[in-house]
Amino acid sequence: AQNKISNVERDSLESEKQERSRIRSRISDKISEALVQGTGIFDGRKKDSSSFGNSLSAVFRGFFEYAVPELFPKFEMGAVKLKGDEAAKLLKAENLNGLPTVFYEGDDSLALVIRDGQNYVLNPNAPIALEIFGQIHHAKEYGGERETGKKLEQHFSGFGYGWDTDVLKVVLAALFRAGEIEVLHEGKVYRNYADPQAWVPFTSNIKFRNAGFIERVGKPPLAALVRASDLHRDIEGVEIDIEEAKIVSAFKALATKYHDDVLELKTRIHSYKLPADDVVDDYFDQLSSIKSSDPNDTFTLIDSYGADLLAAHRAYLALKRNFTPACLEAVSRARKILHEVVPQIDVPEASKALAATLSSPTFYEQVDEIAALSDKLVTTFQEEYEVAHQERRNLYLRAIEEVTGDPDFAGIGEGDQKIVLSQLKSVGCTDLRFSEEVWRCATCRASLGQMHSDIAAVAGRTQEALAKVQELLVKDPEIKTQRLRLSASFPSRLDSKESVELAVGALKEELLKLIDEGIVIIPE
Repeated sequence: AQNKISNVERDSLESEKQERSRIRSRISDKISEALVQGTGIFDGRKKDSSSFGNSLSAVFRGFFEYAVPELFPKFEMGAVKLKGDEAAKLLKAENLNGLPTVFYEGDDSLALVIRDGQNYVLNPNAPIALEIFGQIHHAKEYGGERETGKKLEQHFSGFGYGWDTDVLKVVLAALFRAGEIEVLHEGKVYRNYADPQAWVPFTSNIKFRNAGFIERVGKPPLAALVRASDLHRDIEGVEIDIEEAKIVSAFKALATKYHDDVLELKTRIHSYKLPADDVVDDYFDQLSSIKSSDPNDTFTLIDSYGADLLAAHRAYLALKRNFTPACLEAVSRARKILHEVVPQIDVPEASKALAATLSSPTFYEQVDEIAALSDKLVTTFQEEYEVAHQERRNLYLRAIEEVTGDPDFAGIGEGDQKIVLSQLKSVGCTDLRFSEEVWRCATCRASLGQMHSDIAAVAGRTQEALAKVQELLVKDPEIKTQRLRLSASFPSRLDSKESVELAVGALKEELLKLIDEGIVIIPE
């Protein structure tokens, strides 16, 4: 447009610009003069500007320092320099060492982390933490509502505070890690600060404003946290910080570490039907519950298990350490002895002791006792077996001698002699080889009970053999023979001369009757 105006118009425009600049400068000078020489009014109170100095900058600084402390009385509490990533660093940190200096005590710091002995701990009682937590508590107590990041931002950035949003995030992160508050993010409540999803509201202003911050009810007391930390140390031998999230994370790692191994041991215990199933089942159930639990509920589980979890872990370690092939072999042998040997002998004290030990949940710690009791029972059985075996052998050797020594034995043929002696020779084993595999002689395979029966029957079998000799002496097939057990012709009791005479008379009558019938009598 300037290219189209005349020279006169151009001179006039330039003159107006100069006049405007002069007037502006004059106004600025007058305003500055008025501010420096005038009187300021704040909250109904007058303040002479000259009391702050004779320059505009000094006056402004003076009025700022005069009014701001009253407009923002708690501004200094949160007046720290931040980069914006401090909240996330606190939540992600493995421990409380090496955090940005704003967390510790000192100038330009918030005292959210303090030293306790040799360790750093969170300080939910820091003035700024109490201030923000008080607002969250007030909202819950009097309004029944949760505070959102947006509401907290509006409240603490306004009059009275003037705090930056990043300051709020840092303090809320400390309260969250200390277990004083819960975080509601996208419909889910988080108690565990170590959950990466719970970090999102502290890394994004939009997510922060939409998130909810709730006073936590039922926070574990310090004594419970100490108990849980000590419990983990007793199980794993590793110290962990006395923080709920750290404890939950450590126990979840512990449950994952032992879960599969305990399952494998549990399967073996059940397959062999061993009495330690309750011990390993309880520990497996505890680990499974911790492993699969919602992190918000894990600490409650840990605290409820308490010393029982430690006892179950120690029992599992002892069982795993002692449940060796040698242990299983000792148990299997003992069971076989109880089932196959004990019914054949009378050793009640040792038998009951072995049965009780095998049914004990701590059988695996008593393998030596199981082996000793088993050996005692086997020794007793083997001694009885060998005595019976020798007695049977001797009795049947004498029986053979008695039969072969009978005058009539030589009168039968060699083949008949073998037939007569076969029953006696088949019983009297002369080659004892005791085998624990079958609990009897590997040669004759006779049980202890069978040998006792053979011993009781030796007299009868001897008489049968002698009777067989007499039968074989009768060459004429037309001649009938009949065995007669003489004792069967007598009553069960003879207690007088008359009873004897009657019995003898009856026997005589029966014998004469058979003779009259042409029958050869072979007495037994």
